[in-house]
Amino acid sequence: MKKIFIATPISGFNNWSEYDTFRINVLKLIDKLKQQNYSIWSEIETIDSASEYDTPEQSVEKDMKNIMKSDIFLFIHPRRMQTSTLFELGFAFSLSKKIIIVGEEKDLPYMVKGLSINGQYLRIINSCVLDESTINKIIREINAIPVP
Repeated sequence: MKKIFIATPISGFNNWSEYDTFRINVLKLIDKLKQQNYSIWSEIETIDSASEYDTPEQSVEKDMKNIMKSDIFLFIHPRRMQTSTLFELGFAFSLSKKIIIVGEEKDLPYMVKGLSINGQYLRIINSCVLDESTINKIIREINAIPVP
C-alpha cells in the first residue's frame, strides 16, 4: 500500500472562507485516494479552524515522522504564499521521497523548479485549481509511481 503525505497550506490564506473552499477540494482528493486503498496523512483532514493547530514543536515532530514513513510526498501549492509546507517539501526532498507538486510554476519558489536536476522523482502538475481534472491527473501520477 502506498503511503502518501499531503502537504497543504492552512494558515496562508486571506480568510477562513478561502481556506474552507480549498479544504473541501483537498478532501475530495483524499477521499478518492482512500477509495483506492492508499494510506493518507494530512493535517487538512482535521483542521478546520485556527484553534485546532498543534504547537510548532508538535507539528514538527508529527509531520517529520509522517514524511519519513511516506512513499510519496504530495505538495499542493494553490498560489504564492508563505507556508510551512515549503519546509516540509525541503525535508521530503532531503529524504529522496518521490514528490508530486501541484501548483502553477510561476507561483513556485525559484529553487523548487530545479529540484529534479539530481534525477530524483519529481513531477509538477501545473495547476492552481484543484478541480476534477487536476484530481484525476494527481491520481494517475500516483498510480504510475512504483514503490517497494
